[in-house]
Amino acid sequence: VSRRLLLPPDLLTGGGGGFGGQQPAAAAAAAAISAELATSSGLASPQKQQEIMSLAAGLSLCGSVPLNHAQRLAVSSVLCGGGVAAPYVLFGPPGTGKTVTLVEAVLQYRRLHPRSRILCCAPANYSADLLCSALAAAGVGVDEMCKLNDPRRPVTQAKQDTLPYCVFNEGLQTFSLDKGLREAARRSIVVCSTTTAGLLLPQPSSTRPSAALPIRKPGAPYPPATAASSSNWWQQQMAAVLRSAGGLFDLVVVDESGQGLAPEVLLPLRLAKPQAPVLLAGDPRQLGPVLRSATAAAAGLGVSLLDSWIHYWHSVLPQLAAAAAAAGDKQHRKQPPHSSAPVCPV
Repeated sequence: VSRRLLLPPDLLTGGGGGFGGQQPAAAAAAAAISAELATSSGLASPQKQQEIMSLAAGLSLCGSVPLNHAQRLAVSSVLCGGGVAAPYVLFGPPGTGKTVTLVEAVLQYRRLHPRSRILCCAPANYSADLLCSALAAAGVGVDEMCKLNDPRRPVTQAKQDTLPYCVFNEGLQTFSLDKGLREAARRSIVVCSTTTAGLLLPQPSSTRPSAALPIRKPGAPYPPATAASSSNWWQQQMAAVLRSAGGLFDLVVVDESGQGLAPEVLLPLRLAKPQAPVLLAGDPRQLGPVLRSATAAAAGLGVSLLDSWIHYWHSVLPQLAAAAAAAGDKQHRKQPPHSSAPVCPV
């Protein structure tokens, strides 16, 4: 595909998020994903479907946790091109193996593409820690993976087994931002929260003075800061990261994406290369985005990107919804069971 769609077309036309008046954009977006829709909706050629099924049946697992048939199909679908034109959605109730499937997809993709760079995120810091722990348990070494943390996060809040993958400012006893960004540019796998992923995006140049104060030792005076020095520092750091391997990632996965605001989840998705698969995982029936603004809620920001995509895929793939209704609901929710579709229950 030549174009990527991060928001469902119904949001672009005002059907779900207040982005009205953009019918041409929605038409172009629908055209951009038509190939993936045809491939993954069950209307694809028998050869493609057989490729996914054969790969799932013979998949040699990288992780230590066994996968069921639906999870194998989800991993195989991503390896066969799913999630490129639009996000591949993996959802299910708690304890059904969403994170395990994500981790296996990351490991399989890395084995298939050894030189790839992968970004793994979650809205909450601790959820990102769990991703890091799972990848570490699967054998990913400290020289391969970096756990990037915002320096404002207390070190004591991080999971103990993720600390070897983190970068510290020893003098201040905090997580280090500048060293962390350099390490993120060097490692093949970067794990962080969705908001921390925004630090990897290029920062707009500005002549406005920054209100942020630099990190300092307790009791030390605040050093003088100028708008020019702050702006130049950020530009240099971000330019270094973006120059490394194109500054983009070959695979982007977001776990627990149903708990994040849509703009928050879009941050790591912006870091995916044009042909990189994008995976969203989560449970739309658990805790959703937390909003304190009635205006934002009225504009549709109370609906997660995960939920928006699930509703969109179900609206454009009615044959899958009909198949799910005929087959019954194994996990107390009626969703399409076809795991080669762009929306997959586990």
